[in-house]
Amino acid sequence: MSIKRANIGELKTHLSRYVKGVKGGGSVLITERNVPVAKILPLEDDDL
Repeated sequence: MSIKRANIGELKTHLSRYVKGVKGGGSVLITERNVPVAKILPLEDDDL
């Protein structure tokens, strides 16, 4: 699984690109001023 890193501004600008990557099994580490603040992960079947 690949982990991408994106600051909030980049994520806002290219959200659909990052969501497409997450749908493909990747994850996104969201940073604010280079400090990690959140992570976007694909849902598991038992999450629904």
